Formats: sequence, structure tokens, C-alpha cells
Amino acid sequence: MQDSEITQLSQTAAPIFITVKVDELFNQPYPSSTSNPITEYTKIESGGKRADFGVDKKPFTTTVGPDENVRWMISFDDPTQKIDYSLELVCITMKYVNSNVDFFDFHPLIPVNHMIMAHTKTDIVRGSEYIYNIIFTITDNYGYSQTYDIDPQLKMQ
Repeated sequence: MQDSEITQLSQTAAPIFITVKVDELFNQPYPSSTSNPITEYTKIESGGKRADFGVDKKPFTTTVGPDENVRWMISFDDPTQKIDYSLELVCITMKYVNSNVDFFDFHPLIPVNHMIMAHTKTDIVRGSEYIYNIIFTITDNYGYSQTYDIDPQLKMQ
């Protein structure tokens, strides 16, 4: 491994993994039988922290550093559901009314090869918060799709 590769690896924040109970979320009746289907049927993990199924995702915070790569990935809770559904990240969007600073140079952040990767700016003040939406889509075999969002936050270390 070359020095530049080691430096690049050391500047990568812990990945943010989103796991979805796809069938359950997609087939929620309207109005929902649960108080918040996103809370019930999604899980988010990063850096040893987790907001499990049934836990509110709004307070979930991932700590990142300046000049660091941040990566988001989404997956099925039950891989056998890939037969009946597709699950795709759509984008990451900043919630301008709630965030006190923009961590990235462009918006929205869009996926490449089923994941989203972005590089944080170098001049972000320690303790700054970035509140955002992770937007994803579930599509069934018949082509019907539904779009959802999760709104966690990043905090600059």
C-alpha cells in the first residue's frame, strides 16, 4: 500500500449503513398502522452506534472530521426480498432550515454504484451540525414505487 492510499483511508469516516425491512415498509396501509413506519422498519448504523428498528432516527448522529470522505449504503434486512423488490438510494439532501452549516460543496449528493460518497469541506467549525435527509425508493415487481426519507445528522468533530 502506498502512502497516498494510507492517507486516503485515514481520512474516511465510518460508513453509514441503512437497513430496511422492505416488504413491511412498502406494504404499510395508509394511514399507517404504526406511528412512524420509518422508525419501525429502518435501522441506521455507523461507527459502533446504532438506531435499531423501532427507534427514532432523528437524534442519530455520526461524527465526521473536516476533509473526510463520508459514505452511505443501503441494504435489505431480508436478502430474499430482492426477488420481489428493488431498493435504491436516491440522494442525500441538506435540511437548510435546521442545519447551521453546509458540510459539502454540492447538493444533492447522488449515488454511484448503489452508494453515496461525499467529501467534507476543510473549513467546518468543530461542533457544527448538518441535518439531512437520506432519500430512498422501493419498487416492486409491478413497477410501483414509493419514496421514503430518514433524517439523521452529522456532527463535525
